[in-house]
Amino acid sequence: MLTFPVLPGLTFTVVKTPEFNTLDQVAPNFYSVRIAQSINPFWHWTFIFDVLRDYTTAGYNTITETRMLLGFFNSMRGKQGSFLYTDPTDNSVGPARLTTAWQAHLYVQVGTGVLDSANHWQQVQTAGTTGSTIPTFNHAGSTTTDGTAIWLDMGTYSSAGFPNLLASLPIVNDGAGNYYSPLQRTLSGLDWEDVTDLAGALGAVYANGVLKTPGTDYTGPFGPGLGLPLYSYMGMYIKWAAPPLWQTSHAYALAAQILDPNGHIQQVSLAGTSGGSIPVFNATGGVTYDSTLLGWQVMNTYAPADQILDYAGHIQHTSTGGTSGGINPVFNHAGGFTYEGWRIPWQTSYVYALGKQILDSAGHIQQVTTAGTSGVPRPVFNDSGSTTTDNTVVWQDEGFIPAWVAGNTYALGTNILDPAGHIQQVTTAGTSGGTIPTFNDLGSNTTDNTVVWLDLNIMLVWRDNGQVLTWQDGGYNSGPVGPITTSFNFYFRVRFEMDDQDFEQFMQYLWTIGGSEGAGGRGSLKLCTARPTPL
Repeated sequence: MLTFPVLPGLTFTVVKTPEFNTLDQVAPNFYSVRIAQSINPFWHWTFIFDVLRDYTTAGYNTITETRMLLGFFNSMRGKQGSFLYTDPTDNSVGPARLTTAWQAHLYVQVGTGVLDSANHWQQVQTAGTTGSTIPTFNHAGSTTTDGTAIWLDMGTYSSAGFPNLLASLPIVNDGAGNYYSPLQRTLSGLDWEDVTDLAGALGAVYANGVLKTPGTDYTGPFGPGLGLPLYSYMGMYIKWAAPPLWQTSHAYALAAQILDPNGHIQQVSLAGTSGGSIPVFNATGGVTYDSTLLGWQVMNTYAPADQILDYAGHIQHTSTGGTSGGINPVFNHAGGFTYEGWRIPWQTSYVYALGKQILDSAGHIQQVTTAGTSGVPRPVFNDSGSTTTDNTVVWQDEGFIPAWVAGNTYALGTNILDPAGHIQQVTTAGTSGGTIPTFNDLGSNTTDNTVVWLDLNIMLVWRDNGQVLTWQDGGYNSGPVGPITTSFNFYFRVRFEMDDQDFEQFMQYLWTIGGSEGAGGRGSLKLCTARPTPL
């Protein structure tokens, strides 16, 4: 984009006018409703060029002042084209930090700052005139009275200075944890205006006085134009760094971070590989298991090698297949096995008769030796051959279910585990045969020499495959710590206000626009703001 030429004939008076557009609806009683249609001012400049020279100084191959301005106007096609203008009295922001020292008998306004001898930023809280001697400033976040002024301690900064609030940038976010700082300038600390065009590079950026690294802490500047939910900025901006988004089938190391769809930072508490689709992340400070596997289900039929995700984020896979029980088992989390699927699983508040048996989650038979009612919650069963008290029930650990043995005498009610993983129980006592029978695994009987067995259903066996990738919710991304300050030079993006412009020649080689020698031409050249293309 072209820049408006700087020519020596520009003279005073220069008129600079900010304009706003306000809807004003007035009632008969003169109450009014006013709605602002513009946040940024629309600027007008009125220039007088007293003299524009039109003679060459080095032959006929140089461009004269008159031809420079005429040619520039023509190249813009009057008010059609946009260009950049450097306002000689209003073109910079900064410095980013100040080292202003205290002075005696000085009237200080609210917001004025000084750097005291201990490198503390002291800011005026109550306007007034400083005293004749430097006060002993408070360094604990409280106030100091100094003549009629009152200072507030803002904390320790380096000798390089404290944040210049007249060079500060806002911090805004998109509601998804991403933060931006639009480039703006202020004339008084009360007004803020978007900057659409930089004249040169952006200066160093500081967050609360701490230097930030471009490309690491932030990127940009970008723009002009930044559209956010509920916000819109027409100027340039920088974007603050945030953790990357979640990726599918990605190996994440311990302490790695992502930004989830709700703007929360999720940090890996157990390393692993992410699943095939993004999980629903915990947003209340808890954990999220990164897996698409379903959880355990009651009385569900599982095929061999089926997998579930248990309550602790461990993958459990079936080594036998079968039907789950009526209550979530206590799964093994050390790479071992968990057994379930006993015909009558343990239940809360259930009346157990003497001699009744269940299979605990470690694969041990527990038999009632004192009848009663079970409690809440499930007890931790003794698996060392001793007893477990469960409310009014007493259980005796009978150990693992043994395999079939040839020529063995089996008592009534004895259980074995057949080759298919089914529990077979003696319904007729006797002695087993010399070779293992083909057991009925459909809930019926098997005759084994003089022993009769009853199929009590398949035992479902789970094998722990370890814990999946686990995320810890770190809360909503809080973004950078302000104030954000920087320095830069800027242009105004402008256009000519008219499609025609008078140039008056009052002597040979000398022209004017509105100067004292002008007679009949339009008496000024006018520029006005040219908005960037809307987002």
